[in-house]
Amino acid sequence: MSPEKIKVNLGCGPIGKDDWINIDYGVLAWLQKHLLIKEIALRMGIMPKSYDLKWPKNLVIHNCKKELPFKDNQVDYIYTSHLIEHFTKYEAFAMIKECFRILKPGGCIRVVVPDLELLARKYVERDRLFFNFCQQASSEDTPLADLFLSIFYPEKNRKIINSLLGRLYDKFTRWHRWHYDFDSLSLMLKAAGFIDIQKKGYREGKVPDLEYLDAHSGYSLSVEAEK
Repeated sequence: MSPEKIKVNLGCGPIGKDDWINIDYGVLAWLQKHLLIKEIALRMGIMPKSYDLKWPKNLVIHNCKKELPFKDNQVDYIYTSHLIEHFTKYEAFAMIKECFRILKPGGCIRVVVPDLELLARKYVERDRLFFNFCQQASSEDTPLADLFLSIFYPEKNRKIINSLLGRLYDKFTRWHRWHYDFDSLSLMLKAAGFIDIQKKGYREGKVPDLEYLDAHSGYSLSVEAEK
């Protein structure tokens, strides 16, 4: 891979490589830039220790619902994983159009989302093991419908949140707003102007560094397209 290639990871979270431009937004991303406040939040128990992960050093704080901070036809590769399902459909489409704008002709985007078709099929098949894996659930008493719907809707719909920590978590967690199967995601990419839209397997595709970036196996849909 030539060093001048511009590679952008949108909604990177803690999964990013230092030779990519890693973009994220929100409380957890902000805390990575304010380590003293992060340490205080950890010590006070406001931030769960499970959230204390190593983030990319070159993290850029930017709201991906707004215009992306790149010129037209500037970027070679875009990777975005488990981000657009947290947006409304029109917000996701606006971001996809921005991705088309900043990609060079022939540039490639890879979009990874929870696979709606797979989730629906596994629910109809009553595959509890699959949903236990997705939700990291251990209780056999949890109804399968609850496991299925918790992928789409906030946990607060299922239980009353009494603790301060629980209320803070609920306030700042981005719950899912929309979901996609291959047909619906393909139509969105096509409407934005993309061509050669293909479904790809886990860590399979034209976008580089998938062995590191693709971290959601088992229930994800991966689609690549070109400008």
